Amino acid sequence: MKKIAWLALLAALALGAGCLFTASAEEFRSGDFAYILLEDGTAGITQYKGWDAAVVIPESLDGYPVTSIGEFAFDRLYSGLASVTIPQGVVSIGDYAFSDCGYLASVSMPDSVKTIGVRAFRNCSSLTALALPDGLEEIGDEAFAGCNGLTAVTIPDSVKMIGINPFQGESLETLAVSPDHPWLAVSDGVLFTRADKRLVCCTRAQARSVYEVPQGTLSIGDKAFRNCAWLAAVTIPDSVTAIGEEAFFRCPDLATVRIPGSVTSAGDDLFDRRHDNLTVIVDRNSYMERYCRQHEITFIYAEPGD
Repeated sequence: MKKIAWLALLAALALGAGCLFTASAEEFRSGDFAYILLEDGTAGITQYKGWDAAVVIPESLDGYPVTSIGEFAFDRLYSGLASVTIPQGVVSIGDYAFSDCGYLASVSMPDSVKTIGVRAFRNCSSLTALALPDGLEEIGDEAFAGCNGLTAVTIPDSVKMIGINPFQGESLETLAVSPDHPWLAVSDGVLFTRADKRLVCCTRAQARSVYEVPQGTLSIGDKAFRNCAWLAAVTIPDSVTAIGEEAFFRCPDLATVRIPGSVTSAGDDLFDRRHDNLTVIVDRNSYMERYCRQHEITFIYAEPGD
């Protein structure tokens, strides 16, 4: 009886759990585009099914205005996709939307675009020019990571939120924001947020082998110095309290990093696992001393007053 009762209970729980989920939205097809209808009655593209090298996304599908390019809509689509024109009215470009489109060389985005999702254009290595639209408000984590053809990017004043280092290509030589940008600032090729004083990313514009993080910086973001192959030495001021994950990953020539006792948290894999040539300079009895011991990273103590 107990077994029967237990099975009955499991069945009831399974039925109850099923009530928590709703069926996925019905997908429609219009030409080469698959789409769903969003709550506001507009169309969200879910997949491109064509083979054109130059894709012009229509303003509407079956009479429904297109407002969204969904997650993975063009991801790893095929090697021949070379250009995409996104129509006025599209508000969001989803996570991984164009990820790994290695031959994508040109993207035209309208001013209606408000958000670019996580890794939306990751590994679009043929992308050499990028005009971020006026009106853009959010750039997701690693949105353009691996876009090694990009040499210059200007971030419009409308951008309020920026995720984990969006630009991790080694070729980015110019990262510009206006001096009056309300949310972001660039100093010596390094991007910072104004509100929380986070160091977001370092670019090729800061090509010196020795870099001192400015006093007043409060945190160093995840992957902030990732792929900075030219860096040999970094000094962090005592205003910094946190360093994100993989902050110095893939910095093969990095030899010394001075991390003060003010730092009380650091992410996983702060440095490459193979860090034979690296020495971290720490304060005695500090959090970073314990971190280095735990992760078997070579360290020395800072001289008094250093």
